[in-house]
Amino acid sequence: MALFFAVAGPTATLKALGIGRDNDQEVSKVDMEVQKDPHLPVHLDFAVPASTEPEKKELDPNAAWEAKIKALQDQIAELERKKQGSVSSGEIEALIARYNENMKRQFEDERKAMTEENVRLRAAAERAEEERQRAEEAGKLQSGELKERQKLDKMQRESSSVVVDAADGLAGVTTESDKSATDQNQNAQFLETAASSTFQTSVSRRLLDPSHTVVQGTIISAVLETAIDTELPGNIRAQVMEPVYSFDGARVLMPSGTILIGEFNNDVNLAQRRVLIAWNRAITPSGQSIALGSTGADILGRSGTEGNLNNRYGTKFGVAILISAITTLPSILSNRNSQSESGTTSKVGGGQVGGQMSDTANDQASGVLDKYLSLPPTIKIPQGEEIRVFVNRDLVFR
Repeated sequence: MALFFAVAGPTATLKALGIGRDNDQEVSKVDMEVQKDPHLPVHLDFAVPASTEPEKKELDPNAAWEAKIKALQDQIAELERKKQGSVSSGEIEALIARYNENMKRQFEDERKAMTEENVRLRAAAERAEEERQRAEEAGKLQSGELKERQKLDKMQRESSSVVVDAADGLAGVTTESDKSATDQNQNAQFLETAASSTFQTSVSRRLLDPSHTVVQGTIISAVLETAIDTELPGNIRAQVMEPVYSFDGARVLMPSGTILIGEFNNDVNLAQRRVLIAWNRAITPSGQSIALGSTGADILGRSGTEGNLNNRYGTKFGVAILISAITTLPSILSNRNSQSESGTTSKVGGGQVGGQMSDTANDQASGVLDKYLSLPPTIKIPQGEEIRVFVNRDLVFR
């Protein structure tokens, strides 16, 4: 209340308490203008606090220099921290170069070790292959010798002829009973040989490099680039149509366009329709060459390649007819007879000469006819014929 009295004044305080009167209307009638005298002191209803002067701080003349020095020290410390925490581009390049050099050296060491290991494995594989081949050759040799001994023993034990003293004028006689005995001996020998045959145990081996191997039994599709005529033996060439993959199917070892080189046999029997072909080399488009050692087959895999057969029947029969006519003509001329009036027959003069000419012509013609009749058939296979090649060995591409 005292504070309200000091601030609002006595009149307002009385009005707030309801004691004072409302003299607004009366006051409004009176001229309230009061002339102010500047020299008169102003009396207020409350005490006015005295104004306080701000304290004057004493200024240190070295404070500004100390602040500048501290700022410089902070800047130097910041630069030191940045210098220690950051790495220059030159240092980064040097680190990268050292890392690349270390990785390159490590890669070279690993590659060298792998190369040495591959060389060692290849040498071991070659030694194993040589040992296997020597063992197979030794086994074949022993088997051949055994067969020769068995054959010799058979010939010594079982003879199909009866030897008689030469003084009787007979060198040897073979009777029907001997033939039947021979047949029985052959049957008995077959049973004995079949019963005494033994089996061999084979041990499986893993392929050394399946991704670089074309295994035995693979069928290669190709087309002939050269025609075949069995009048004479010769060489042939073919081209692979479909790519040949490795055993595991990982890569193509003989792509399309691979050249095949081979030879064909001209030994053709009567009514034979197939030509026997041996393929001995393959050359890939990349320049790799490998020995095939394979045989030719048809589309169904049958041995040999079928062609157009010519038995030469027209040539043989034509020559036979011509030679027969030539040799018969002198004989006909030599046998001409002249009929006498008495009914007796006499040969025309010169008949003996005609007979000699006929004999000479027969002798010469028989030799020519034999040569023509012995002409073998011929088989022709046109260029572009589709063929197959049966691989007879494992082919390893490096």
